[in-house]
Amino acid sequence: VARSRLVRYGADAEFEAIQAAQERSRPRCEADEDMDRIRRDEPEMYEYLRREMMRGESIVAVLEFVPGIRLDCSGPAITSAGEGMLRAMGRLGALDLLLNNMDRLPLPVWRNNLGNFGNIMVVGGDTVVGIDQQVFIISDDTGRQRYFGYLRSLVGCLVHGGEAVDGGFSLPRIRERLRGAFVHRCQAELSDASLDLLLDGLRSGLSEICEALSSGRLEASLKALEGELAAAARIPAEDVEAFLVDVREFTDFVRLAATEIAAAAAKE
Repeated sequence: VARSRLVRYGADAEFEAIQAAQERSRPRCEADEDMDRIRRDEPEMYEYLRREMMRGESIVAVLEFVPGIRLDCSGPAITSAGEGMLRAMGRLGALDLLLNNMDRLPLPVWRNNLGNFGNIMVVGGDTVVGIDQQVFIISDDTGRQRYFGYLRSLVGCLVHGGEAVDGGFSLPRIRERLRGAFVHRCQAELSDASLDLLLDGLRSGLSEICEALSSGRLEASLKALEGELAAAARIPAEDVEAFLVDVREFTDFVRLAATEIAAAAAKE
């Protein structure tokens, strides 16, 4: 997937360049006229106000630019896709299930029947990179348990075969949904062999999630992320736990989803 990083005020030289680019790109307003006057007549005050305004936006996230073509504009690349590309698309689907990222592959745990293949970039003609993924938490307990029920059913169906009662998932229905979405969105029809490879990649991604959970790698990564966010926000030590309450709404959702995936994969 596309990478991202945090740029902090006062710690990274490029922060001011980013701020200046944002200023140039937005429409001017009356407040800008006031700042122009202060810059001309009171340069010291201008520098003080500029620093304070930048401090108010103390962190920005920089996303990697992916030089490629959207999958939904890559029909020929799809029909001629090799094993690696198809398996990689399936692995992106496993990540989407972990994050509840419903805006990419049209897996039947979501109502997005056609998906959004614009969030898959084709690079160099045979490599795919996922973009715009995020964790979609479900705060409502009933809705969260419904999603986890669908998730268990889909994982069980993929890993163990058969048809799941909860959600009515079956391998033929999953294949039909994916095939139809590729035809509608990308004007490309996947062969049975290509669909098999995509689903194998999905299973491989689910297996890696299970391994990351059992080995502790997932927990270590989530803990590191929580610490990085607290450090980037420059939260005083005594306030870190309060700050992490909001962050853990997202990381805890991922922990729970991974646990549900592992339980479904293990259940015969």
